[in-house]
Amino acid sequence: MKKHIAALLLLTGLGCTSTGWSTEQMASSAEPGYPTDSMATMVVDEADAEAGQMSLEEFEKTLSLDKARLEDSGKFSWVGYAYQTVSVGKAHPNWGKSRVIAAQKAIMAAENNFAKEFGQKISSEKIAAYYNDGNEKIPDFDPTAEGESSQWKRIYHKLTTLAERKIDQSLADLGLDPKELELIPEEQRYLKFRDAFKSTINRSAIAELSGLLTFKTYEGFDNDGQYQVGVMMVLSPRMKQLAWDLARSKGNIAPVAGKAGSRQLNKIVTSENISLIPDFGVKRLYDRNGYPVLVSFGQWAISSTGGNGKKISRKRAHAYKQAEAQADQALAEFLNSRINYSDMNESGEESKSEGVVDEQNFKSNVDITSIIDITRENSVKKSKVNIVGIRELRRWSAVHPQNNSARIVGVIRYWSPVNEKQMRAIRKWKPSRPIAEKRQPAPVPRTTGGIQQSQERMSLDDF
Repeated sequence: MKKHIAALLLLTGLGCTSTGWSTEQMASSAEPGYPTDSMATMVVDEADAEAGQMSLEEFEKTLSLDKARLEDSGKFSWVGYAYQTVSVGKAHPNWGKSRVIAAQKAIMAAENNFAKEFGQKISSEKIAAYYNDGNEKIPDFDPTAEGESSQWKRIYHKLTTLAERKIDQSLADLGLDPKELELIPEEQRYLKFRDAFKSTINRSAIAELSGLLTFKTYEGFDNDGQYQVGVMMVLSPRMKQLAWDLARSKGNIAPVAGKAGSRQLNKIVTSENISLIPDFGVKRLYDRNGYPVLVSFGQWAISSTGGNGKKISRKRAHAYKQAEAQADQALAEFLNSRINYSDMNESGEESKSEGVVDEQNFKSNVDITSIIDITRENSVKKSKVNIVGIRELRRWSAVHPQNNSARIVGVIRYWSPVNEKQMRAIRKWKPSRPIAEKRQPAPVPRTTGGIQQSQERMSLDDF
């Protein structure tokens, strides 16, 4: 028996027969190759309906195939992707929040890849060291091996001896035998052989990210039950120019010929809540008058719906604030942001042989082989821009289709030249001579069902 599940897997062109996945090619929007609907349909066997699993290899293959397809289109200066694993398991109350953070980490990982292509400084060092003591004899234990004849060593030895005697006397006064508390001398080690190799690589890069946007997102559980979130990032000359223009235009942007009558914003407003779950980052769309519009999708999650109504309401309000802030942040990053990336990778191997002797003069040989495998990575992304005219397009909430214990909330914000010009006109407004208006009788309040509505105190003709 087959079961259709609305899922968040955007596996365009993936032929996975084991779970019966099927996807539909998304329709183009602003430009050829720009999908407007990021939802796909997954058909799975009843046994796999809850998990909706895939192999990580298939996930990676889908990303690489989509990257190649976009590069072949010739529309983009750069295409890159990255993915991250949600840090907590499906049953964890913060799974929804960790999913959003994984998406943000994936975006930043892709931006790191862009920065390295943009231009990086590379410094490296390799060290090889070899030592061999052909004498197979291990020296006898030397109780004075740590001692030296220098004046400071003699003074230090006398001070420690004096302190030790005083402590021994105090222990004896308490009825304790100082000898029972004496430390066993450490084994003495003698290096007989060492062969070591170490490679250190340092890389750093600084890149300007304006115009770089999230083209598409991918997410789903892998065969190990880990939830993966991937992003496809793109940069085109048009997007780069658009970001530059919008950041400096003060709303003086002309509509695009042939884009009048666009219903892209209306489609977002009227779409089902669950269909918005896969959307992250900024999209460039058009309004009904043909003006370019930046639409930014922000998300967060509610940890738990337990508690009284007031507590649930407070959690929801907080989640919406987080989602709104992240939507605004994405807009700022699209218009003006910079990333500073650095990493250090160490690798190597050391093999050594030591002769070991203890205070009883027992001797042995110890062979040790160790591997060096260390990575340190750091990236900082900053954005700063003054934006006038950011408005809220809609807010939504929905239970995640692959984890019914996670409620996702979202806020969609948008900027347009019309919004900015209207707000700038308001900022420049100055009052004229006041005119007394005749008071109109208040209309009778109306209610619909169980919803209470305010009175329509203004006529549409007032606008």
